[in-house]
Amino acid sequence: MEVPDWSDLPEDGARRSELRDALEKAIFDTPPDYKVTVILRDIEGLTTEETADVLGVRTPTVKMRLHRARMALRDRLARFHAGHDENPAGAA
Repeated sequence: MEVPDWSDLPEDGARRSELRDALEKAIFDTPPDYKVTVILRDIEGLTTEETADVLGVRTPTVKMRLHRARMALRDRLARFHAGHDENPAGAA
């Protein structure tokens, strides 16, 4: 599976704001078990083991949830990014 290269995103504030909003919505729409896992690991910076302790689950469960959450978020953000490529600024 090919991963999109987002390194060429324009660095304007409006674009970053739209992307941040899309990410927040994607996280909000993620199933609860996945949402809390990605928040604890990727936003709060807990280790896998710490996340497992907080959630009361085994480490492999955290890894599985995190992987699935990241894949879902990547798909959602890829669609967001693709939608912007199809409608360049100034196009009607």
